[in-house]
Formats: sequence, C-alpha cells, structure tokens
Amino acid sequence: MKLRGGYTNYGETIGILMLDTKFPRPRGDIGNALSYDFPVRYKIVRGAHATKIMGDHPDASLLEPFVVAAQELEAEGVKAITTSCGFLAPFQKQLAAAVNIPVFTSSLIQAPLIHAMLPPGKIIGVFTERGSHE
Repeated sequence: MKLRGGYTNYGETIGILMLDTKFPRPRGDIGNALSYDFPVRYKIVRGAHATKIMGDHPDASLLEPFVVAAQELEAEGVKAITTSCGFLAPFQKQLAAAVNIPVFTSSLIQAPLIHAMLPPGKIIGVFTERGSHE
C-alpha cells in the first residue's frame, strides 16, 4: 500500500457536519464518536443553531457556511460527508454540487430507493420531530 501525503490527519473517511449545539449525545447519536467502529471527522458549523434549521425552511444564510465546512472536510481528506440534522435536506443539491465526494444530508434521500423496492400499494412511514401534511 502506497501512502500519500497532503493531509494532517488520516483514517477519518467520513466527515460529519454538525449544528452549533450543546446537548448530551449518548453512544448511538451521530454526535458521539463512540457510536462508530471507525474514526469520523467532525466539523461544527458555527451559528447553525437548531432554531435556524428546524423551521419550515432552513435559514438560507446558512447555506454558505455549510458549503465552506463541506469543502474544508473534503480538503482534510474525508471521502463522504453526512450531517447531524436531517432538516438540512433542502441543502442536499447545493452541498453535493460544492464538493467532489458524496454528501448525504438526510436519511430521507433514500426514500425513492426504498419506495422502488416496496410491493405495489405499500407506503413508507416516516417518524420525525414534527409532522407536516405536505
């Protein structure tokens, strides 16, 4: 195996964009590194408070800080990026376009694939922090 230079840290193939929050994150939570059997790299997006993300629409002014953070994670050597909050799904296309590695803002982006695998007449159930009739 040939080692290549260019990064300060190695072995963190998954980057996680974190909201700027402070609350307990037990093992199993995305914000607890002990939840994984492999190293992950976190990047806190300063100013990305839950109140700005979890409304009817994420605050559009946060898109640029998330883009910058995603680009930093890519430059630091991660091979894929996810987020700590599925309510960032509206930023999926912009974040994916801003880097050259896969980006997964929400597990809900898997819904079309899951729907395609279901027998006719079956539906997907989604549990969320709050419901919507859209």
